[in-house]
Amino acid sequence: MKREGYEIVGYCRKSPGDDLTQDRLRLIQNMAGRLRERSLVNSVFISFSCKSSQAISKRDNNVENKSKEILNKFADGSI
Repeated sequence: MKREGYEIVGYCRKSPGDDLTQDRLRLIQNMAGRLRERSLVNSVFISFSCKSSQAISKRDNNVENKSKEILNKFADGSI
């Protein structure tokens, strides 16, 4: 598909939970890395903490700026 000019986009998210912020960031970083390695995606977008039933426009509205800065280091954006 890439040879035909398509851009492959990956998405990963973490469900809300009691994980420490550092653990959550590490797990999301691992997921994003696996998407790039195994699925050969061009771009990865992430949601730090959301339910799968939550509207995309409502996801990650309450994520701290520091966490967003860290997330942007290994993802192409957040939802």
